[in-house]
Amino acid sequence: MLDDDSRADLGELDDDDLLTAVGPVSADVVGRCVGVVGGRGGAGASTLAAALAVAAASSTRVALLDLDPLGGGLDLLLGLEDTAGLRWPALAAATGRLSSSALAAALPAVSGVAVLSWDCGDLMSVPAEAVWSVVDAVLRGFDVVVLDLPRGLDATAAPAVERCDELLMVVPAEVRAVAAASRLVRVLAGSDVPVRAVVRGPAPSGLTGPEVAAFLGVPLAGWLRSEPRLHRSVDKGVLGGLSRRGPLAMLCAGLVEGLLSEDRRARASTTSAVAA
Repeated sequence: MLDDDSRADLGELDDDDLLTAVGPVSADVVGRCVGVVGGRGGAGASTLAAALAVAAASSTRVALLDLDPLGGGLDLLLGLEDTAGLRWPALAAATGRLSSSALAAALPAVSGVAVLSWDCGDLMSVPAEAVWSVVDAVLRGFDVVVLDLPRGLDATAAPAVERCDELLMVVPAEVRAVAAASRLVRVLAGSDVPVRAVVRGPAPSGLTGPEVAAFLGVPLAGWLRSEPRLHRSVDKGVLGGLSRRGPLAMLCAGLVEGLLSEDRRARASTTSAVAA
């Protein structure tokens, strides 16, 4: 059986090993968790989630989880479709406390990001208990966890949303997109998870980021300018190689800086409380 101090080689790890491997019950340091969701379909949430994870991986340990089985798939977005490693169907029977080190070793990775996506099979959902177990394990094994969430935020995704420190809602600066996002804000009103808006241009009707955020009643996390080359990078699965000076990369760098600053303050507060 593997514990959290073990080093599991992917070639020696099968599904049964992972599903029965548990870590020691202790006061774990838990990573920061950010969920990304689209204010409307096709808003670009998966692209932002992937870019945010790649940006964070330059300075810390990062995992990226695809929780939208009906999306295009993070494997394709990041060029991982032919890379060996576990996908969600292999974890459908997961329960309880999994080994974070065993799971980390079994996931495919790109640009320093461990990625859990869907495969091309027929399985379109996994039990909520499996989602909880996997999210719990990655939060123990990584400093930052980014979740690509389905807009429906169904019962399967609910355990993951509950573990988020923050939700970033991607909203195109379009009237209908803002109207759709306002419905999602109302759905999230009963949650304790803070929500911020990332507003994406272009703005055909002249809407600004502050105007969209004010209408939605949530803080503005940032404005994402149009990036003509982005679509080509996404189609080619080379998102990790985007220019660091492009609008998406610069936005994500700022978001990561804020996230890690909050993480340091939280960990310092926890350390002080334990010492006292």
